[in-house]
Amino acid sequence: MDYSDVDAVARVVRDCLVVEVVGELDMDTVPGVESAIGRAFEGHDGPLVLDLTRVTFFGSTGLTMLLELREACRTRGLPFRLVADSKVVLRPLELTDLLREFVIMGAVDEAAAC
Repeated sequence: MDYSDVDAVARVVRDCLVVEVVGELDMDTVPGVESAIGRAFEGHDGPLVLDLTRVTFFGSTGLTMLLELREACRTRGLPFRLVADSKVVLRPLELTDLLREFVIMGAVDEAAAC
C-alpha cells in the first residue's frame, strides 16, 4: 500500500502478521499505515509484528500509533512485537521512556519465532 512517503506491506510469517513499514511515519502518513494494518489484521488471530527497520522518520504520531496498536493487541489477547534497530525509531522511544513498553527485537525472523 503506497502513501507517497511511506509504504506498508503485510505478510504472514509463522502465524504472525508482519507489517513492514518503509519511509516516514508522521502525521500525514500514519493514517494510511493504520488503515493498511487494520485491513490486514481483520480476521487474523496471531501475533502482530511491526517491522520498522526501514523507517526513515519517526514522529510523535508514530509513537501514538504504536501505543494504540499495543492496546488493540492486548484487547484481543495477542502478542505485539516491534522490529527496530535504528536510532530513528529507538531514540524517540527512549526519550519518551517507552522502550520498556514494547517487546523490541532486531530481526523479523526472531520476532516471528517467539
